[in-house]
Amino acid sequence: MSEFEAVQGRLTFTAGDRLLAEIAVPDTGGRYGWTTVAPDLDSAPDGVHDLRIGLHGDVRLAAFRFCS
Repeated sequence: MSEFEAVQGRLTFTAGDRLLAEIAVPDTGGRYGWTTVAPDLDSAPDGVHDLRIGLHGDVRLAAFRFCS
């Protein structure tokens, strides 16, 4: 994200008490505008965990997917 793009909010991804990723979400210019953001994970936790996605600020989440 360039320094000229306004940050509208952020997404956080946690597993238990561990913060896995935090992503700044840029302003898309309108309620129905959208963008794709992706985190860089240092390492995924071992085993099975409940994933919690936190939306902070004026953010709407339409979809997400896992990729390897």
